[in-house]
Amino acid sequence: MIGKEQEIHSSLLASRLYILILLAGATFPVFKSINDYLILGKWVITAIIFLLGLIIIPLCKKPNLYINISFATISHPAVTISMAVIIYSVLQYFEILPSFGIFKVDGGFDNPVGAVITIVLLMPSILYLADNSSRKKRLLIYLFIILELIYILYLQSRTGVVVIAIILIFYFTKTCITNWKRLLLMLFAVCIPIIVLIYLFAVKSDSTSGRILILRTCWEMFKDAPLFGHGFHSFDKNYMLYQASVLKLPEWSMYGIYADNVTHPLSEYMLILVQFGIIGLLLTLCTITVMLVFMMRNKAEYGIYILMTFVSISVLSLFTYPFRYPITTIAVLYCLFENFRIQICRIASKTIIFLM
Repeated sequence: MIGKEQEIHSSLLASRLYILILLAGATFPVFKSINDYLILGKWVITAIIFLLGLIIIPLCKKPNLYINISFATISHPAVTISMAVIIYSVLQYFEILPSFGIFKVDGGFDNPVGAVITIVLLMPSILYLADNSSRKKRLLIYLFIILELIYILYLQSRTGVVVIAIILIFYFTKTCITNWKRLLLMLFAVCIPIIVLIYLFAVKSDSTSGRILILRTCWEMFKDAPLFGHGFHSFDKNYMLYQASVLKLPEWSMYGIYADNVTHPLSEYMLILVQFGIIGLLLTLCTITVMLVFMMRNKAEYGIYILMTFVSISVLSLFTYPFRYPITTIAVLYCLFENFRIQICRIASKTIIFLM
């Protein structure tokens, strides 16, 4: 019995270590020798770590010694990685660590957006840890979440503010029993982000105007191929030509100061609409709806945290480009595996058998 408990404990430690390495690989690697190194390097390292995991898992012959990927094993690495991103940013702020892009603080990404996405997607796992901890430890976790909120407010991420507000609404309303408490809390959680958003739109007016120009240009691209779109990778090939046409219009000429070499419309849904048309967008929305229905029916204790993660990805995709970073793909795969109870170890075993 003692030997079995030791194996289970070893599996827990091995699982947490593997997840920590995987998340670190998706967050921190920087390779100057690779084109677009701040992103591509992360994808390369993440893919290597993930493939090594698929190879190693089937080699664990002992029945109680395996890599278990669940909220119980993700939560501790999530705290570590989130704290590491904040510390990395603080060191950049004081110029102890270099910032490789145009931003003073970017958390090791090409853009502060990457750091915000990492913090946001790991938050449901941290909240799961809070729910399964002692009262003192839960208080410390709540204080850490407040630190994350301050960090995102410093980065002035409007999308980050909205998504965290949604996550906290999900989290706190599930614990409030009486209806009046739930109503007050939801109003409180919605009003604060709205006030913050108004402030951020005011101080980031240039960013807002730039987004308006991008949306107008995307509309022109959509009108030329509304049903099936322009095709894969067509946005970065054609956007500049359409932007030049838009800026020739008298009412849009003033937006010339906001023109830039844009490679993404700052919305995954808009990217799908431009590249694959209405058909592609409808298929995407139908897939998301089906997934949400399945997740809302999930009665497992961690079901609400899966839903938080998936909703966060869906909202982030509306205002930014989360799928540019590997941590988003990891989060989506995990939501799918957990919700449909797909065992990664079984997939890995069948893959090894097929290759052999």
